[in-house]
Order: sequence, then C-alpha cells, then structure tokens
Amino acid sequence: ITSIRTITQLLALVKSVNPVNAHVFLEYILPRMQVALYGTSSLPGPLVRATYASCIGSLATTAQRFLQMSSTLKAAGTIATADPDVESGSQPDATFDGLFDEAQQELVELFEAHTKSLIEDADPYVRRAFLSSVPELCLFFGTAESNDIILTHLNTYLNDRDWMLKCAFFETIVGIAA
Repeated sequence: ITSIRTITQLLALVKSVNPVNAHVFLEYILPRMQVALYGTSSLPGPLVRATYASCIGSLATTAQRFLQMSSTLKAAGTIATADPDVESGSQPDATFDGLFDEAQQELVELFEAHTKSLIEDADPYVRRAFLSSVPELCLFFGTAESNDIILTHLNTYLNDRDWMLKCAFFETIVGIAA
C-alpha cells in the first residue's frame, strides 16, 4: 500500500525524462498496477484498491507529463533516442517516431480500463477514495471522454446507501464543474 503511494509521489517529482524511459508506464508501472485491481488468484483487499484509486489521477497526470517531455525533447533533437546500453546502430531511430500518439492512446486505454474498474467497485470505501482522483482524471481524459468514462458512472453514487459516499460525491463535483 505504501509502495503505491511512494511510487506515485516519486514519479511526480521527476523533472526530466528521455525517450528511452518514456514507456515506463506502459511497460512496467501500469501492468503491475493491474495486480492492485485484479490480483493474481483473488481480488485484492479494499484497502489496496482504495489506495490505488486515490493515486490513479496523479499517475495519469504524471504518465502524460512523461510522454510530453520525451516527445518535446525528441522533436527538439536535444537528446538521442538510442539507448546507450544498446550497441550503436542496433536500435533504429524510427523506434520513437509516433511515440506520443501511440503511447498516448495506449495510456488512455489502460487508464480507462483501470478507471472503470475502480469507479464500479463494489466497496464504497474504494469508490470514496476514487473520488479524490476524479478531477485529475477529467483533465487527463478531456471533456468528451470524461463524460463517457467518469461522469455517467458518478451519478450512480447518489443512489448508494453509504451517506459518506454521497457527501464525498458533492465535495468532488465542485472541482469537476470548475
């Protein structure tokens, strides 16, 4: 649980990234976060899912920032796209062509799947924790996708018996409306 928060906080501190590391979210972090959602043999506990739910917005924002930084540096030609640990000439420069568009689409798809899983979680504690990530996720997805992915499901929170979930919904909706 603390490792999810620690990873999220440490990644948010990164100020520079190179194209070689641009896929760290797609290849390493998000596949491992699937364990927080689905587990290996059984569903992880609500505390693990709630912790991930409270961090998913920050992870989405950081992942997008990583892609933007690497794409900007690649376009400016300020850093090489070849991995220094790989023999020169064995890694084509074309590997990173279209990095931003393809990786952005993959990120959106992965975060959409994770978001849907968390927003529909049966445990009200997880859904309350998820609400803290909603404003950042709305910025990440954009208006149209936020309406489809997030806002259509949030209305169902008002029908829940948990009064704390309803209160958290009203506190969150103000940030979304802005």
